[in-house]
Amino acid sequence: MLKLRNCSISAPAGKRLKNICYITNRITGHSTYVGNVCINRFIGIDTGNLFDGLKRIANDPYANANLDVIEHGRKMGYIYDSENKFLVSTRLKRKLSDKQLKWKRKINRRITEQISVQRRTRT
Repeated sequence: MLKLRNCSISAPAGKRLKNICYITNRITGHSTYVGNVCINRFIGIDTGNLFDGLKRIANDPYANANLDVIEHGRKMGYIYDSENKFLVSTRLKRKLSDKQLKWKRKINRRITEQISVQRRTRT
């Protein structure tokens, strides 16, 4: 499970982190917060565009997901091949039919349920 959160905290190295990820090890069940640089380095996910795209669809379920969100959703199995093709083909379109909008909303909700985007307050 990967939860992306937007906040500002200090890392052990003393740097301020704006974007952090709450990750859970599927094998051990242990969870922790890490900076997006660590995610980039160790898991291989470029979180910059991923954060932006996830925030966009979390705020508006009818918004267009960017390619990073679509690709991550496909790799993680959150979206099916037909949904992947649909999102890629409609991501730059402004006018969609009611049926297309409903399908996009359904897919976006599934993505945001799997990857939680939240604002975390400092504790």
